[in-house]
Amino acid sequence: MPTYNAEKYLHVAIKSIQSQTYKNWELNIIDDSNINIRTLEIINSFKDIRIKYFKGPQKNLAAALNFGIKNSNGDFIARMDADDISLKNRLKFQFDYLQQKKLDICGSSIRLVGNDFRINAYPEKPEEIKFAALFTCPLAHPTVLGKKEFFQKYPYSENFKVEDYELWVRMLKSNVIIGNVPKVLLKYRIHNNSSTAFISDEVIDERVKISKQYFEHFQDFFKYEHLEVLGFGFRKNYSLKEVEQIVLEMGDIYKKKYISGSFFVKMISVYFRKISEKSITNVFYYLRLLNNNKLQISLFELILVALKNTLSKK
Repeated sequence: MPTYNAEKYLHVAIKSIQSQTYKNWELNIIDDSNINIRTLEIINSFKDIRIKYFKGPQKNLAAALNFGIKNSNGDFIARMDADDISLKNRLKFQFDYLQQKKLDICGSSIRLVGNDFRINAYPEKPEEIKFAALFTCPLAHPTVLGKKEFFQKYPYSENFKVEDYELWVRMLKSNVIIGNVPKVLLKYRIHNNSSTAFISDEVIDERVKISKQYFEHFQDFFKYEHLEVLGFGFRKNYSLKEVEQIVLEMGDIYKKKYISGSFFVKMISVYFRKISEKSITNVFYYLRLLNNNKLQISLFELILVALKNTLSKK
């Protein structure tokens, strides 16, 4: 659990690990702040020898994670952020699931809390994750649990801001088996200081670069012309025509059964929220695309897409 001036939420985060039904754990907290006495006070207040404090390398998140892995004693590594909350059965459920499904790494669904309240589900099966990674990060980083040997063999790159996406793609290219528990096991906090509050152009450029390299790994599968040009759907804004092209090419991947219908629906809604020209026409076109692919959407998601596509930009 890396922490950087997260004392506002740290006690609750630690308590969620201390309350786990699975008891055989150690919690390595890597403090990457400069001088924060309050962080150490919170950690010491637990008086639990399984909870360990480390002063981090103060470089970036990837460096803090590599430091934590290096100083861990277990055969498995579980990730968590200092502002999130693990459900009490998270470690037990994931540990059992990892072994039952013969996975090397696994994540889970998340429930957003704070400035949002949605549930984010991720592709479940390893084969789907392999192709879904072309378009999105296939794991919620704070939910990850995996065999330590793979984190040692594939350390986080300290040269990327999207260190998690880069790592999963690198692992997938090396045939590491990755899955997701189709169940919410973590509450993911959204607030103004969280890493997802603002996505910079630099982060988008990194995602596109990683996807391009990953796409080249599938050259024998795909011959699409537009995915690379359109940044694999990672850009902030698209025209309706560009979204149509992305959806058509992703639809082809869906028809080949490389990705599930639920993942396809999720990504279509993400793209439609990125359309720069806001119009109610987009909503009808959106429904037509779903109908053409024999897909369904929840009323909540439809309302969200409609709002995003009819409200004018400020």
